[in-house]
Amino acid sequence: MTTPVETAVSAKGREFTVTRPVPEDVASIMADGKEDFGIGVNWPAETAHQWHDTAQVVKDVAAITQYILTKTGPDKDGDYTCELTFTNTKHYKYYFYDQTGDSYLCNTFTNGTHKVGYYSKKPDIIFITGS
Repeated sequence: MTTPVETAVSAKGREFTVTRPVPEDVASIMADGKEDFGIGVNWPAETAHQWHDTAQVVKDVAAITQYILTKTGPDKDGDYTCELTFTNTKHYKYYFYDQTGDSYLCNTFTNGTHKVGYYSKKPDIIFITGS
């Protein structure tokens, strides 16, 4: 079970939402020895709601095992409504970057499945940082 816990503002001033696991549903595990990272990815936004396994390097570096990236639209301004769902095995403060250079923060206090909802004209995720 997940509960929306916050609305945030992207690096370029756009509002987005973050959904996290409820702590009773997912054990909170300290991520000992984790390192800050920045990694390039190629996660295209799709209309289909389908899980994708991440590349081994993403699993090893970013501790993200799978993702879904959906889009609907565009609206009259050319923006797509997007939702990134991902599963992590270490809790990081992630920033996900789209093709416009905008970034969306998701601070994962627990390991499990998280969601980030955002709007973008170029919604593919191309870079991730974590600390």
